[in-house]
Amino acid sequence: MKNRAFTLVELLVVIAIIGVLIGLLIPAVQAAREAARRMQCSNQMKQISIASHNYHDTNHVFPAGAFYVGGGSMEDVLSWRATWGIALLPFIEQGVLFEMYDGKYSVLNAADSQNRTVAQTKVSIYCCPSDAEPGKRIVPAAGPMYGGVDYEIATSSYRAMGGAMLANSGWCEGGSPSSPYKYWNGIFPAVGRFGAGTADDRLITQTPIASITDGTTHTIAFVEHHQPDTMPERSSFWASIGGNSIASIAASQSSLISRQWERCVIGAPSACTNKPVYCGRQAGAYHSNGFNIALADASVRFLSDTINLEVWQNSATMQNGEMNQL
Repeated sequence: MKNRAFTLVELLVVIAIIGVLIGLLIPAVQAAREAARRMQCSNQMKQISIASHNYHDTNHVFPAGAFYVGGGSMEDVLSWRATWGIALLPFIEQGVLFEMYDGKYSVLNAADSQNRTVAQTKVSIYCCPSDAEPGKRIVPAAGPMYGGVDYEIATSSYRAMGGAMLANSGWCEGGSPSSPYKYWNGIFPAVGRFGAGTADDRLITQTPIASITDGTTHTIAFVEHHQPDTMPERSSFWASIGGNSIASIAASQSSLISRQWERCVIGAPSACTNKPVYCGRQAGAYHSNGFNIALADASVRFLSDTINLEVWQNSATMQNGEMNQL
């Protein structure tokens, strides 16, 4: 009786078939994993949005994007107290962490070790699994922390919507008022008095839901802002009031790709003299072809990178009366 065996050609054919099948399977597995990550990210944004409504039920206003009082002295600087990320801690089952935070000091004051501990804590709900290194501790690019010492704080994946970069707003679309923050026009502005003693003096307060006259189903509350690929120090930082937790978008294609840092900087409007600030305010994620947003009614949508730019910008403001919105 003859022994039966594969010939070399048959063996090579079988190996080739297996290789082709694996090559076809790997992208499918990766796509399935990314779909699961995107769904988890969407669910987290939903929970954050619901938490903001629970905050509103308790306080009758939404939390501030950040909180600021005063002009420019060190005493005033130390009145920068909290962000939306800190304010929502009790509503996302992080009450212990919230109780650790001392509102008398800035989270950026390196002399206050207790707030430093809060800022260095990774809060999982604020970290999208598709992000590059969610929760990693990094020194923000905003410069020396108040108190004269740089230190690392935890990154996050989401930003609250402060509004749109409109013409003559003092951002990057033209115009240079002494206090561009006067022009916050979204749900989560930096709250406080800006431009004190100037023609641009304005007191900005927290937002009650009744102020969202454009409609909660048409107004953006939160966006994804994943760690920029070549500039991680421009990440989002959930506990940093240095502008690192608030978005302010513009009608520009580069405002959809903040995580692709070099493309964003190159594509920023030519009139923009501070491109790092511009790109640092935008949205972008490592999902394929788009990113998640949460609207003011707590619904979550996935936006394509090809969204109409006018619709994109209009949806960032809460009471401008635009007809062309999400």
